[in-house]
Amino acid sequence: NQVFGESQRDSMSYLAPEQFAEHAGIGQRAAQIAFQNASSGKPWRGHILPVVALPGQPGGAYGMVWGFDMAQASPDLRALLKLPETLPSMPIERRIKARPVDRRVTTATDKRRIIAAILAQPKGSCARAAAFRDTAAQRHKFGTGWEEFSERTLRDWVQAAESGGVAALMPVARSDKGQRRVRITAAVAALLRAV
Repeated sequence: NQVFGESQRDSMSYLAPEQFAEHAGIGQRAAQIAFQNASSGKPWRGHILPVVALPGQPGGAYGMVWGFDMAQASPDLRALLKLPETLPSMPIERRIKARPVDRRVTTATDKRRIIAAILAQPKGSCARAAAFRDTAAQRHKFGTGWEEFSERTLRDWVQAAESGGVAALMPVARSDKGQRRVRITAAVAALLRAV
């Protein structure tokens, strides 16, 4: 029961599962399942669906609502769905008491998007090894900038995603969050005690 329409955020258009279902000729529940599977890197009808968690939208698995990122869709996928080049944008309809944007969700979504091509390949295959190399060689939109990631980092992300899903890609909050983090060395502590 996600409540949002096509939206414009950071110049990207998103489709709700309801609109995706209409374009794909499938049921709404099938679209929701396709989005859920795509969030774990599983292909839909041979295509990687570029889905992103829309922050501030309660619902879905782990409290996330998924949207189809039209800006990231391949030309073949756009043709299959008969999507126009541009869609009119409408504001996201917020549910009552919608949560604020969570950087942890955005970070996990960015990581999942970056490793989607790797996850689509069978484990241990030559195609997956090539996908690791290709992904490591590219710059990726991450947060507010563009970054390159080592193959080791990508392997860590893939392992986390395969073992725990998108939630495992979320950065862990610091255990001392909200507390003072001033650390005094033993030498400085001894000097302070002497004074």
